[in-house]
Amino acid sequence: MVQRRNDDELVATALAGGPEAFNAIVERYRGQVYGVALARLCNFDEADDIAQQVFIEAYAGLQTLRNPGRLGPWLRRAATHRSIDLLRQKRAHLELSEVAAELATDLTPEVELERSQLRQHVLAAISRLSQVQRETTTLFYLGGHSVEVVAAMQEVPVGTVKRRLHDARSCLKRGMLRLVAETLSDESPSGSFSDQVLEVLLAAKVTVGLGAPWVGRLPGGPKLGPCGPSDTRSAFQPPHPRGSIGGISILRF
Repeated sequence: MVQRRNDDELVATALAGGPEAFNAIVERYRGQVYGVALARLCNFDEADDIAQQVFIEAYAGLQTLRNPGRLGPWLRRAATHRSIDLLRQKRAHLELSEVAAELATDLTPEVELERSQLRQHVLAAISRLSQVQRETTTLFYLGGHSVEVVAAMQEVPVGTVKRRLHDARSCLKRGMLRLVAETLSDESPSGSFSDQVLEVLLAAKVTVGLGAPWVGRLPGGPKLGPCGPSDTRSAFQPPHPRGSIGGISILRF
């Protein structure tokens, strides 16, 4: 039986081994990072973009992680900040209740829903939850993570995660809870997500130490998503202004 490596080992290996070694971190945390972004953005495609951006930035700033054992919370914080940045860029000032009402308008019965409508229906449901309930629910059902894994990611006691899940389930109707669980499970990032991140890191020749992590996309900057690798490859080529990576400004915390 192969023993699961801890985060300290994954970080040390990634620092020494380059993008290919860092891919093990992407494999472990792709679902959680995507889930955190999805809980904030309530948009599957944008969550995918943000998750890829976070991992690319995380690799460039990996040496700044003082406590490798807190890798999960570190990535969670990054996903949260980047999601908030995107919402600000979009001038997304609508209340979540208004978004939910808009998404839930004119939907056909469940049996006739196409995939895009089904996703909207689920997003409308989870957007009615509180922020902590939404993130906890998304992390739990996206990839089937245990309450212990979710608790470690959020840095809260297991009992807190259980209470949040209970409250979220109480807010969702029985049929909708099943739909949310099934849809989130189906939407969990696949291996191709990790391949895309690795492709960008290799093509752009990103190295550890390029700068502090958590880079913000400038207007008109590269798109890091399903169509991202080819667009991002050219965006990372020098020259770039000082204090930027691939045309993306560096924010230091």
